Amino acid sequence: MVSDIHYLLDTNIVSEGSKIAPNQKIADKLDAFAGYCAVSTISWYEIQKGIKRLPSGKKKDFLLAYAEEQISNVFDFIPYTKECADMQSEIFSRLESVGKAVPYQDAQIAATALAFNLTLVTRNTKDFESIASCFPLKIENWFE
Repeated sequence: MVSDIHYLLDTNIVSEGSKIAPNQKIADKLDAFAGYCAVSTISWYEIQKGIKRLPSGKKKDFLLAYAEEQISNVFDFIPYTKECADMQSEIFSRLESVGKAVPYQDAQIAATALAFNLTLVTRNTKDFESIASCFPLKIENWFE
């Protein structure tokens, strides 16, 4: 499964298509590279948590359907494994020693990309810069 995967899509990339006017650059990149992309189980958690917090209604129904049809049925999922946990502990340890903090779930997603040697695709490159400064994390912003 992971051998054909080159890109780990951050939550903001896979959720872009649910917007009223999604970014065309993202749509084009996903069309071109869909077979080489996967989503972290951590991003799936973030998506589901966001949807389940919404009150019942059309928006929640739309997002539940979108998540199932356009994310779950389209992309492979990369699990958070023991290797990911080891990498995340290394990220926290190293960044803490230089006085930098990183959000927990961002560290999990970055650790997954590092553990599986994948390029992390995100709009929020700033959120991952401190990790990339200490680790060989490859980051791409498909919005640019």
